[in-house]
Amino acid sequence: MNLSIVGRENKENVSEKVRSVFRTEAGGLKCGLGENCQFRPKNFILTNCLRHIQNIHPASYNVLKLGKQIPEEKIAERGKKRPKGEEVVTARVSKRKVVGGLIKIVTCHDAPFSAVEWEGIRDIVDPLLSALNLTINKQNIASYVKDASNVIDGFISEETKDSMLSLKLDTTSKMNRSVMAVSVQYYKDLQLVRRSLGIIELYEKHTAQYLKEKVEELLDKFGIKRWQIYSVTVDNGRNVVKSVDLLGETACKDPDDSESSPDVQDNSDENAEDDNAFFHCEKITEEYQQTLSEHKVDCIRCGAHTINLVVNDVTRESEENDESLKHIIKIVKMCRKGKYKQAFKFSKTPIPNSPNKTRWNAVYMMIYVLLKYKEFYSNIGLQYDELDLSHCWQFMEEYREAFYPLYLASLISQQEECPISQFHLEWLKAYGQVKALKSNRFRDNILLSMDKRQKTLMEPIAYRAALYMDPRFMYSGSELFKREEKAEIVKYLVKLWNNINVNRPETSTVDDNQDTAVSNNSFDINDYFTQLFGEGTSTRSSKPTSLEEKLLQIQCQDRVNPAEQFNIIHYWYAQRVHEERLWKLAKVVYAAASTQAAVERDFSAYNRIFTNLRNRLAGDTIEHVLKVKLNKDLIEPTIREIIQSQPAN
Repeated sequence: MNLSIVGRENKENVSEKVRSVFRTEAGGLKCGLGENCQFRPKNFILTNCLRHIQNIHPASYNVLKLGKQIPEEKIAERGKKRPKGEEVVTARVSKRKVVGGLIKIVTCHDAPFSAVEWEGIRDIVDPLLSALNLTINKQNIASYVKDASNVIDGFISEETKDSMLSLKLDTTSKMNRSVMAVSVQYYKDLQLVRRSLGIIELYEKHTAQYLKEKVEELLDKFGIKRWQIYSVTVDNGRNVVKSVDLLGETACKDPDDSESSPDVQDNSDENAEDDNAFFHCEKITEEYQQTLSEHKVDCIRCGAHTINLVVNDVTRESEENDESLKHIIKIVKMCRKGKYKQAFKFSKTPIPNSPNKTRWNAVYMMIYVLLKYKEFYSNIGLQYDELDLSHCWQFMEEYREAFYPLYLASLISQQEECPISQFHLEWLKAYGQVKALKSNRFRDNILLSMDKRQKTLMEPIAYRAALYMDPRFMYSGSELFKREEKAEIVKYLVKLWNNINVNRPETSTVDDNQDTAVSNNSFDINDYFTQLFGEGTSTRSSKPTSLEEKLLQIQCQDRVNPAEQFNIIHYWYAQRVHEERLWKLAKVVYAAASTQAAVERDFSAYNRIFTNLRNRLAGDTIEHVLKVKLNKDLIEPTIREIIQSQPAN
C-alpha cells in the first residue's frame, strides 16, 4: 500500500504507531489489537500491517490516526468477525480491472447504472474499492462511461485519419424517439474494421436535408473529410437515399441493413414516414456525385433489404397468395390460445413465431416449422375446424421450395463480412436455382422481380467495380460487361486511385481463414456462370506497366470457379507482391458494404438499452453507452487511458 494514498502526515510516525501494535513472538509477530486476532506476519511489512488494521480493526485505525478517517457507518461492517471456518483468499487486482469491469456491466451487458449499487455487486466490489480507495456509484459510473465514450471518439478519429471509408446509415423509432445510426468500415490489411460513429437522437422531421446535416455533424466530429467517403450503403427508404444525394454535394452518404434476417431483431416502432419509404422505395433512383476530385460517391442499396423487397413483390402480386398467407398467419396466432396449449405441450410441438410485414424470413421460418410438424398440425386441424390448414399445404410446399434459395442468400448476405461480389454471387445463385424449378406458382414472379431489382442494384459504379475486380465474374472471355462499360469502370478506378494514393503504406499480415460458399448438390453454380458470362480463355497480353494497363489486364485474368472456396480479399492480398496499387484499390472497393445488417444489429442493441424501464435516459447518455458497447475491442485501451489520466489519490 502506498503510504501517500490515504494522506499520512508523517511516514515515520505512522510506522512507529503500527510497529507498536505488533508484539514479537516465536516465529514472527502477532497483532495485539483484539484477543482473538490471528494475524501473524513473519516479518514487519508496513503496508501489509497497515492494511490489516484498516480492514479488520477500523476503530483502532481511527484512534491511532493512521490515515484518512473511516466513516462511522463503515466501521461496524469492516470490523465484523468472519464466521469460523470461512475460507478467505487474497487476490491481486488492478484499478483498471475493477473500473473496466463495472463499465462493461453497464454497457456491454446492458445493466442499468444502478447495477453498481446492487447488493450482490457491492458484496463483491466493496472490498476491492476500499483497498483501491475508490468510490463508484450510479452517479459517477455514468461519468466514467462518458469519459470512455470520449476516449473512443479519439481512437476512431486517429484510426480513420486519411483513410478511404465506406459508410452505413439507417434510422428507426421507438417510444416516440427517433434515432439515426451511422457507422464506417474499412480494411486494415486483411481485417475488416467496423466502427460505430454513433446512434444519435433526431429531434426534427426526417427530411433528407436534416439527415444530411446530422451526418455531416458526425463526420466533422471525427475529423472525417468528405473525400474520404467512398460509398454509402442504405436501405431503399426515400428520405435516407435522398439525404445521400444531398450529402454527395459536399461529402458522401451511408446506409444499412436489412430486416430480413432471423439474427436481427425487428424494430416494430418505425414511424409512418419510414414505412411509406420502405414500401414505395422502388420509385427512387438517383446518381450521387462528390464535388471533390470528380470522384463519385455511390449510394449502394442494401442487398438483404432488396431480397426482402423481391419477396414482398411476389407475395403482393397475387391476391390469392396474399390471402393464403393471411389465413396461415391467423391460424398460427390462434394456436396460442389457452384451449390448445395442452395439445402443444403434450406433443412438444413448437408454435411458430408470428411474422410481420417487414421480416419476410419470419414468414419463411413460420412455414418451415409448420411443414416440419405437418402431421401434428394436420391432426389438430381435424380436431379443431378453426385450425384447419388442409387447403394450405400445397401453397406452403411451393412457398418453401421457391423461397429457400432467397432465404439462404439473405443469411449469407448478413454475415459480418460479405463483400459486394460475394453477395452478387449468392444473388445469381438464388436466381439460377429458382429458374431451375419445373413447376411452381411463385417461380416466374420471383424471376421478374429479381430482374427488375438487379438493375437497381447494379446502377452504382462502385457495385460494378467490385464485380469487375473479381475473377469469378471478370476473366478472359467474360460477357458480364460490354466494352464501353469496362472502359467506364477502368476510368472510375483510376480516379479512385488518384484519391487514395496519398495514404501512407500499411504493413500487412496474412490470415489463412477462407470464406465458405454454400453448396447445393442439385445446382452447379459454375455451369450456370458459364451460361451467363461465357467459358473463358487463357490468353494474356504483354506485361502491363501503367495502372490503367494493369486494370485492363484484369479482363484477361484466368477464371476462378465460383463453386470453389474463394476469398476476394485474400486473392488481391496475394497479388500485392506484383502490384501494390491493385491491392490498395481492392481494400477500398471491397470495404463497401453490401448490406446494412450490422446497423440493424446496432438497433437491437439500442432496443436493449432504451427500454420501458429506462425510458427517461437522455439521448446523449444512450449514445455514450452504445459507443462503448458497439466498439467493444476499444474498451481495454480506453480504460487504460482513463486510469492513467486520473490524478493519484
